Amino acid sequence: MKTAILLLLALLISSKNFAQEIPAAYAVSEGFNFWNLQEGATAYVIADEAYIREYPSTSARLLDSVVLGTVVKIISIGYNDNIIRGFYAPWHQISYQKNNETKTGFIWLGLLALSRHVDSEGTQYLFGFDRFITAGDDTSDYYRCDLKLLDKKGQLIQKYNFHYDYLDQGYFSSELLPNMGLKGLKNILKVEFSGEACGIPTEYYYVGWNGNDFIDLPKHYTVSDAGIFYHEETMLFPSQHKKGNNLVFKMIEEGVAEDTDLEDAEMTITKRQETYVWDGKVLSQVVEMK
Repeated sequence: MKTAILLLLALLISSKNFAQEIPAAYAVSEGFNFWNLQEGATAYVIADEAYIREYPSTSARLLDSVVLGTVVKIISIGYNDNIIRGFYAPWHQISYQKNNETKTGFIWLGLLALSRHVDSEGTQYLFGFDRFITAGDDTSDYYRCDLKLLDKKGQLIQKYNFHYDYLDQGYFSSELLPNMGLKGLKNILKVEFSGEACGIPTEYYYVGWNGNDFIDLPKHYTVSDAGIFYHEETMLFPSQHKKGNNLVFKMIEEGVAEDTDLEDAEMTITKRQETYVWDGKVLSQVVEMK
Protein backbone atom coordinates (compact mmCIF):
# COMPACT_ATOMS: atom_id res chain seq x y z
CA MET A 1 0.00 0.00 0.00
CA LYS A 2 2.81 2.40 0.93
CA THR A 3 4.58 1.68 -2.37
CA ALA A 4 1.41 2.41 -4.36
CA ILE A 5 0.93 5.77 -2.59
CA LEU A 6 4.54 6.78 -3.28
CA LEU A 7 4.13 5.85 -6.96
CA LEU A 8 0.94 7.90 -7.22
CA LEU A 9 2.65 10.92 -5.66
CA ALA A 10 5.56 10.59 -8.08
CA LEU A 11 3.19 10.54 -11.04
CA LEU A 12 1.34 13.62 -9.79
CA ILE A 13 4.58 15.55 -9.28
CA SER A 14 5.83 14.52 -12.72
CA SER A 15 2.53 15.56 -14.32
CA LYS A 16 2.63 18.93 -12.53
CA ASN A 17 6.20 19.62 -13.65
CA PHE A 18 5.33 18.73 -17.26
CA ALA A 19 2.34 21.10 -17.18
CA GLN A 20 4.59 23.89 -15.92
CA GLU A 21 6.97 23.31 -18.85
CA ILE A 22 4.26 23.64 -21.53
CA PRO A 23 4.18 27.47 -21.74
CA ALA A 24 7.94 27.59 -22.31
CA ALA A 25 7.94 24.78 -24.87
CA TYR A 26 4.89 26.11 -26.69
CA ALA A 27 5.28 29.89 -26.91
CA VAL A 28 2.46 31.24 -29.08
CA SER A 29 3.58 32.96 -32.28
CA GLU A 30 2.25 36.51 -32.29
CA GLY A 31 3.62 37.66 -35.63
CA PHE A 32 1.87 37.71 -38.99
CA ASN A 33 3.44 35.69 -41.79
CA PHE A 34 3.02 35.18 -45.54
CA TRP A 35 1.28 31.79 -45.09
CA ASN A 36 -1.40 33.00 -42.67
CA LEU A 37 -2.63 29.43 -42.15
CA GLN A 38 -5.48 28.89 -39.71
CA GLU A 39 -6.48 25.74 -37.85
CA GLY A 40 -8.24 23.37 -40.23
CA ALA A 41 -6.41 24.65 -43.33
CA THR A 42 -4.86 22.28 -45.86
CA ALA A 43 -1.23 22.81 -46.88
CA TYR A 44 1.40 21.07 -49.01
CA VAL A 45 5.04 20.24 -48.37
CA ILE A 46 7.35 22.04 -50.80
CA ALA A 47 10.65 20.82 -49.34
CA ASP A 48 12.10 17.68 -50.89
CA GLU A 49 11.99 16.21 -47.39
CA ALA A 50 10.45 17.73 -44.24
CA TYR A 51 10.99 16.51 -40.68
CA ILE A 52 8.10 16.02 -38.27
CA ARG A 53 8.98 16.74 -34.62
CA GLU A 54 7.51 15.79 -31.26
CA TYR A 55 7.15 19.43 -30.22
CA PRO A 56 7.90 22.79 -31.93
CA SER A 57 11.69 22.91 -31.91
CA THR A 58 14.60 21.68 -34.01
CA SER A 59 15.89 19.99 -30.85
CA ALA A 60 12.68 17.98 -30.39
CA ARG A 61 12.65 14.26 -31.04
CA LEU A 62 12.29 13.37 -34.72
CA LEU A 63 9.06 11.46 -35.23
CA ASP A 64 8.91 11.08 -39.00
CA SER A 65 9.68 12.70 -42.36
CA VAL A 66 7.42 13.52 -45.30
CA VAL A 67 8.26 14.25 -48.92
CA LEU A 68 7.51 16.90 -51.52
CA GLY A 69 3.80 17.25 -52.26
CA THR A 70 2.55 15.60 -49.05
CA VAL A 71 -0.85 16.95 -48.00
CA VAL A 72 -1.08 18.07 -44.38
CA LYS A 73 -3.84 19.55 -42.22
CA ILE A 74 -3.06 22.36 -39.78
CA ILE A 75 -4.46 21.40 -36.36
CA SER A 76 -2.95 24.06 -34.08
CA ILE A 77 -2.09 27.72 -33.91
CA GLY A 78 1.52 28.75 -34.56
CA TYR A 79 4.19 28.24 -31.90
CA ASN A 80 7.84 29.15 -31.35
CA ASP A 81 9.08 31.35 -34.18
CA ASN A 82 12.43 29.95 -35.30
CA ILE A 83 15.03 31.16 -37.76
CA ILE A 84 15.70 28.32 -40.19
CA ARG A 85 17.08 28.82 -43.69
CA GLY A 86 17.59 32.45 -42.77
CA PHE A 87 14.01 33.50 -42.00
CA TYR A 88 11.50 33.44 -39.15
CA ALA A 89 8.48 31.15 -39.24
CA PRO A 90 6.45 29.36 -36.55
CA TRP A 91 5.68 25.69 -36.04
CA HIS A 92 2.25 24.12 -36.41
CA GLN A 93 0.94 20.80 -35.31
CA ILE A 94 -0.31 18.87 -38.32
CA SER A 95 -2.04 15.63 -39.21
CA TYR A 96 -1.28 13.67 -42.36
CA GLN A 97 -1.68 10.27 -43.96
CA LYS A 98 1.24 7.88 -44.36
CA ASN A 99 1.12 4.15 -45.02
CA ASN A 100 -2.68 4.24 -44.61
CA GLU A 101 -2.29 5.66 -41.11
CA THR A 102 -3.16 9.09 -39.70
CA LYS A 103 -0.16 10.63 -37.98
CA THR A 104 0.46 13.87 -36.11
CA GLY A 105 3.45 16.00 -35.18
CA PHE A 106 4.95 19.46 -35.56
CA ILE A 107 6.34 20.94 -38.77
CA TRP A 108 8.18 24.23 -39.32
CA LEU A 109 6.00 26.43 -41.52
CA GLY A 110 8.80 27.37 -43.92
CA LEU A 111 8.74 23.80 -45.29
CA LEU A 112 5.19 24.26 -46.59
CA ALA A 113 4.18 25.87 -49.88
CA LEU A 114 2.81 29.39 -49.91
CA SER A 115 0.40 28.34 -52.65
CA ARG A 116 -0.69 25.43 -54.81
CA HIS A 117 -2.52 25.55 -58.13
CA VAL A 118 -3.71 22.73 -60.37
CA ASP A 119 -4.18 23.17 -64.13
CA SER A 120 -6.71 21.48 -66.40
CA GLU A 121 -4.38 18.50 -66.89
CA GLY A 122 -3.99 17.90 -63.16
CA THR A 123 -0.46 19.30 -63.02
CA GLN A 124 0.35 20.88 -59.65
CA TYR A 125 2.22 24.17 -59.25
CA LEU A 126 3.76 24.48 -55.77
CA PHE A 127 5.33 27.81 -54.83
CA GLY A 128 7.30 28.65 -51.68
CA PHE A 129 10.51 29.91 -50.10
CA ASP A 130 13.81 28.08 -50.14
CA ARG A 131 15.79 30.49 -47.97
CA PHE A 132 16.34 34.15 -47.03
CA ILE A 133 19.56 35.93 -47.95
CA THR A 134 20.53 39.08 -46.03
CA ALA A 135 21.83 42.14 -47.82
CA GLY A 136 25.39 42.19 -49.08
CA ASP A 137 27.60 44.89 -50.54
CA ASP A 138 25.88 44.69 -53.92
CA THR A 139 22.52 43.11 -53.04
CA SER A 140 19.45 43.87 -50.94
CA ASP A 141 17.63 41.36 -48.75
CA TYR A 142 15.90 38.71 -50.81
CA TYR A 143 14.09 35.40 -50.67
CA ARG A 144 15.17 32.58 -52.92
CA CYS A 145 11.83 31.26 -54.18
CA ASP A 146 11.05 27.76 -55.45
CA LEU A 147 8.45 26.79 -58.02
CA LYS A 148 7.99 23.03 -58.35
CA LEU A 149 5.81 21.26 -60.90
CA LEU A 150 4.30 17.89 -59.96
CA ASP A 151 2.27 15.48 -62.07
CA LYS A 152 -1.04 13.91 -61.05
CA LYS A 153 0.76 11.27 -59.02
CA GLY A 154 2.84 13.83 -57.15
CA GLN A 155 6.08 13.13 -59.01
CA LEU A 156 8.40 16.08 -59.67
CA ILE A 157 8.39 17.18 -63.31
CA GLN A 158 10.45 20.35 -63.21
CA LYS A 159 11.57 23.04 -60.78
CA TYR A 160 12.57 26.68 -61.07
CA ASN A 161 13.84 29.37 -58.71
CA PHE A 162 14.12 33.14 -58.70
CA HIS A 163 14.89 35.98 -56.28
CA TYR A 164 12.16 38.05 -54.67
CA ASP A 165 13.60 41.32 -53.35
CA TYR A 166 12.13 41.74 -49.88
CA LEU A 167 11.08 45.32 -49.11
CA ASP A 168 9.00 44.89 -45.93
CA GLN A 169 5.97 43.36 -47.62
CA GLY A 170 3.73 41.23 -45.44
CA TYR A 171 1.12 39.72 -47.75
CA PHE A 172 1.23 37.13 -50.50
CA SER A 173 -1.18 35.95 -53.18
CA SER A 174 -0.89 34.01 -56.42
CA GLU A 175 -2.93 33.10 -59.48
CA LEU A 176 -2.52 30.52 -62.24
CA LEU A 177 -3.28 32.24 -65.54
CA PRO A 178 -3.80 30.76 -69.02
CA ASN A 179 -1.13 31.58 -71.61
CA MET A 180 -2.63 35.10 -72.04
CA GLY A 181 -2.23 34.83 -75.80
CA LEU A 182 1.46 33.87 -75.81
CA LYS A 183 1.51 30.88 -78.16
CA GLY A 184 3.74 28.07 -76.96
CA LEU A 185 2.94 28.58 -73.28
CA LYS A 186 0.51 26.40 -71.35
CA ASN A 187 0.10 28.56 -68.24
CA ILE A 188 1.56 31.55 -66.43
CA LEU A 189 1.96 31.65 -62.65
CA LYS A 190 1.55 35.15 -61.24
CA VAL A 191 2.73 35.83 -57.67
CA GLU A 192 2.22 39.03 -55.71
CA PHE A 193 3.95 40.39 -52.60
CA SER A 194 2.32 43.46 -51.05
CA GLY A 195 2.19 45.67 -47.97
CA GLU A 196 -0.24 48.13 -46.44
CA ALA A 197 2.04 50.99 -45.39
CA CYS A 198 2.93 53.90 -47.66
CA GLY A 199 6.20 53.46 -49.49
CA ILE A 200 6.08 49.65 -49.47
CA PRO A 201 5.83 48.41 -53.06
CA THR A 202 3.58 45.70 -54.38
CA GLU A 203 5.69 43.43 -56.56
CA TYR A 204 4.41 41.08 -59.26
CA TYR A 205 6.35 38.18 -60.74
CA TYR A 206 5.39 36.00 -63.72
CA VAL A 207 6.73 32.57 -64.70
CA GLY A 208 5.51 30.77 -67.83
CA TRP A 209 5.42 27.01 -68.44
CA ASN A 210 5.67 25.64 -71.99
CA GLY A 211 5.36 21.95 -71.20
CA ASN A 212 9.11 21.39 -70.95
CA ASP A 213 10.67 24.43 -69.30
CA PHE A 214 9.84 27.41 -67.14
CA ILE A 215 10.16 30.80 -68.86
CA ASP A 216 11.10 33.93 -66.93
CA LEU A 217 8.77 36.83 -67.81
CA PRO A 218 9.07 40.55 -66.95
CA LYS A 219 8.05 41.64 -63.47
CA HIS A 220 6.41 44.92 -62.47
CA TYR A 221 5.56 46.86 -59.32
CA THR A 222 3.48 49.69 -57.88
CA VAL A 223 4.31 51.99 -54.97
CA SER A 224 2.96 55.24 -53.55
CA ASP A 225 3.26 57.69 -50.70
CA ALA A 226 -0.09 59.41 -50.26
CA GLY A 227 -0.10 62.92 -51.63
CA ILE A 228 3.61 62.90 -52.52
CA PHE A 229 4.21 60.45 -55.35
CA TYR A 230 3.09 57.25 -57.00
CA HIS A 231 4.57 54.82 -59.50
CA GLU A 232 2.28 52.31 -61.20
CA GLU A 233 3.17 49.61 -63.70
CA THR A 234 0.66 47.41 -65.54
CA MET A 235 1.34 44.44 -67.82
CA LEU A 236 -0.84 43.97 -70.90
CA PHE A 237 -0.66 40.58 -72.62
CA PRO A 238 -1.94 39.79 -76.14
CA SER A 239 -5.28 38.47 -74.87
CA GLN A 240 -5.79 41.82 -73.13
CA HIS A 241 -4.64 44.44 -75.62
CA LYS A 242 -5.57 42.65 -78.90
CA LYS A 243 -2.79 44.42 -80.82
CA GLY A 244 -0.68 41.43 -81.81
CA ASN A 245 -0.09 37.90 -80.60
CA ASN A 246 3.63 38.43 -80.07
CA LEU A 247 3.56 41.74 -78.18
CA VAL A 248 3.47 42.46 -74.45
CA PHE A 249 3.29 46.01 -73.11
CA LYS A 250 4.31 47.39 -69.74
CA MET A 251 2.43 50.63 -69.10
CA ILE A 252 4.17 52.94 -66.63
CA GLU A 253 2.63 55.98 -64.97
CA GLU A 254 4.26 58.25 -62.39
CA GLY A 255 2.92 61.18 -60.42
CA VAL A 256 4.92 63.62 -58.30
CA ALA A 257 3.36 66.35 -56.14
CA GLU A 258 4.36 69.85 -57.20
CA ASP A 259 4.21 71.12 -53.60
CA THR A 260 4.60 68.50 -50.87
CA ASP A 261 3.51 71.01 -48.20
CA LEU A 262 -0.04 71.11 -49.57
CA GLU A 263 -2.44 68.32 -48.66
CA ASP A 264 -4.16 68.25 -52.07
CA ALA A 265 -1.27 69.43 -54.19
CA GLU A 266 -1.51 68.87 -57.94
CA MET A 267 0.72 66.21 -59.38
CA THR A 268 2.91 66.22 -62.43
CA ILE A 269 2.03 63.03 -64.26
CA THR A 270 4.19 61.26 -66.82
CA LYS A 271 3.42 58.14 -68.84
CA ARG A 272 5.57 55.79 -70.86
CA GLN A 273 5.51 52.32 -72.31
CA GLU A 274 7.88 49.38 -72.59
CA THR A 275 7.35 46.88 -75.40
CA TYR A 276 8.33 43.21 -75.36
CA VAL A 277 8.34 40.76 -78.27
CA TRP A 278 7.54 37.07 -77.87
CA ASP A 279 9.29 34.65 -80.26
CA GLY A 280 7.66 31.51 -78.88
CA LYS A 281 10.49 30.87 -76.44
CA VAL A 282 11.69 34.18 -74.98
CA LEU A 283 10.06 37.53 -74.21
CA SER A 284 12.60 40.26 -75.14
CA GLN A 285 12.33 43.99 -74.53
CA VAL A 286 12.42 46.25 -77.57
CA VAL A 287 15.09 48.92 -77.09
CA GLU A 288 13.87 52.21 -78.52
CA MET A 289 16.47 54.59 -79.95
CA LYS A 290 16.18 58.20 -78.80
